[in-house]
Amino acid sequence: MRADASRDRETGARSVRPFYPQGFVDAGATIPANDKEAALDRLPRYDVDAWGVSSTMNWDGGPVTLRSITALRKSKVVQALDVDSTDLFLRDIEFYERSRSFTQEFQLLNNDADKLRWIVGAFYLNEKGNDEIRIIEPGRRLAIPENNTTNAFALFGQASYELIDRLRLTGGLRYSYEKKDFGYRVLLNGNQVDAGQPKSSWTAWTPKIGIDYDLADDVMAYASATRGFKSGGFQLGDGRPFLPEYVWSYEVGLKSTLLDRRLRANFSAFYYDYTNLQVVEYNNGVASTTNAGKATIKGVEAELMARPFDRLTLTSTIAYLDARYDVYFDDVGASLKGKRLPNAPKWNITFGGEYKASLGGGMLTLRTDISWRDSVFFKPSNNPLFSGNATTLINGRVTWQPASEAWEIALYGRNLTNERYVSYSTIGTDATGVSNPTLPLYIYGEPRQYGLQLRYFF
Repeated sequence: MRADASRDRETGARSVRPFYPQGFVDAGATIPANDKEAALDRLPRYDVDAWGVSSTMNWDGGPVTLRSITALRKSKVVQALDVDSTDLFLRDIEFYERSRSFTQEFQLLNNDADKLRWIVGAFYLNEKGNDEIRIIEPGRRLAIPENNTTNAFALFGQASYELIDRLRLTGGLRYSYEKKDFGYRVLLNGNQVDAGQPKSSWTAWTPKIGIDYDLADDVMAYASATRGFKSGGFQLGDGRPFLPEYVWSYEVGLKSTLLDRRLRANFSAFYYDYTNLQVVEYNNGVASTTNAGKATIKGVEAELMARPFDRLTLTSTIAYLDARYDVYFDDVGASLKGKRLPNAPKWNITFGGEYKASLGGGMLTLRTDISWRDSVFFKPSNNPLFSGNATTLINGRVTWQPASEAWEIALYGRNLTNERYVSYSTIGTDATGVSNPTLPLYIYGEPRQYGLQLRYFF
């Protein structure tokens, strides 16, 4: 049995204008001295309350094990945004959401594996959500309450068979069914002007095949092909449907544990072939989802872990990514073929170090992480107005835990160099409140933070 709960009270993501046209000055807006200041007519808010319980039970039936995994989660979100990012009252957004999800999975797997290992199972999901978005403008108040119920189940099985010594073949198949019942109303200044109750269901067969070979006792080569599926859904405000997403993913790689397990080196190359890729964009604080007919993601990744001596662990990863649309048209019919996918940097590099030492009847852990991310685009059009530069972040953490391991206390620091970087960019408004794609809004990543954390384990 496991339980968790969290309660967050934040100001949330505050958008910043990189520049202010003369129209804002003429309208009487306060112009901040730099991008670290803000003048807003409403304080941003982001409150989240969430809790969950889960349980895993196993029954040993001799040659087989029956496993049950049950989970329940609930959450409540309250958010407020000044989406025009000025102290003029042009457009504010309020968002409220309550959700509950229940999942149940049963697995049956063999215990007497010699050459054959297998697992079969069933999965069920019931999720209910109620939300409302309010768009508030001078003389206009638009409210869109919604409710969504999802019921999904799946049957799956997978088996791995040792064909000859060191060579194994894996095959699997999953059948998925998902149904969504969606309801919405549109209220303009308190009067209902639209409503709908669309619903739909989707099914998918998603196979997997893989092969792996032990080149040595501590070195394994592998290759796999897997089909994935993500269900469709409905647009905010008018219930227009978007299509389910499908992907064939192909991967080859090498996994190794060397030097008496003091060095782990893993390498992989992958190719993802998407059909109807779901593309989510946020404009003026409102999300919309469209489908890109075809897209491909390909890349390579290396992961290293070294333990020079027992108390010190060093880690590093490096990844190259080429993610592009093959068939995709924007809302005016222009082709975006060859454009990079949003939030898909070409390069990602990380370094980490952890040192452990006995102290005061417990264990002291010192950890540092450094990550570097290449530049990214935030819009499918790859417009440089909506992009972020390469970013380096450094985090640190000092933890002490008693020998009983019942609790721990930690001092942490994030973004220790106080790096100023854009984490997202979207379309802003002009001084009259009309959306203008030449006036971007930037959301910056979190500045340098320090904190003290106490955790209790039960």
